[in-house]
Amino acid sequence: MGLMPLQYDSDKDYLEFFGGEFMEENQVFIRPGMEELIPNFYQNIQNTNLKCNLGDISNTNPNLKLELDEYKYIYNLSGLSTPDQVLTKYLKPKRRKNKQTIFQELNEQYRVKELINNYDDLDLMISLNIKNFKSESSFNLPHRIEIFRDLLNWKKAVYLITLVINEKKQAVSFAIKHKNQYVFLNSGANKKEFPDLGSYLTYKNIEQAINAESQVFDACSGDCGWKEMWHFEKIPQFKFVRGI
Repeated sequence: MGLMPLQYDSDKDYLEFFGGEFMEENQVFIRPGMEELIPNFYQNIQNTNLKCNLGDISNTNPNLKLELDEYKYIYNLSGLSTPDQVLTKYLKPKRRKNKQTIFQELNEQYRVKELINNYDDLDLMISLNIKNFKSESSFNLPHRIEIFRDLLNWKKAVYLITLVINEKKQAVSFAIKHKNQYVFLNSGANKKEFPDLGSYLTYKNIEQAINAESQVFDACSGDCGWKEMWHFEKIPQFKFVRGI
């Protein structure tokens, strides 16, 4: 009838969704027409003595009452052919004009060059990310650097964008296209010398997503201090926590 993909984290002593805490849009995979049984899967967990920490749950079942966890942020790119059209759709005129002016001045002053899929720049992205976020960088987590290096093997889907100023690489981002979604996974930029370069890197990723004929620009879950300001569409993600 259905499958609830879970795994047991022996270090933290709880059940979580398969793939770990950074998986998103988690759900019960259910045979069509049997969606009313989805709450039973959660009830079965409650009937055990196991702790669980299930997050980023995509819930469209009115009978399943879950607590809000966070939001997932996306742009719907359908019918849009330029990044400026995306800004027009989602940003208020004053904020849109401000960003466009900043990006134009950045280009005019520094003549920013763009490189696509220079895979050796992954290490630079990691170092810039750690420099910006220090202990809060996700690259401090176990195996995170190795995971991103492994993702480079999926070259047909990877989009690594590098921005060059005065012949020096100053920003790098990592995204993957899966089916019709362009997933903006991570980035690093020299914000100390170029405070607006991170925003410009996001803009260039929106442009790349459109060029790759994506229908959705997926900025992933969590505001991270910038997504609310870009006025993404917000998709609620829920959580089910027990015994923690």
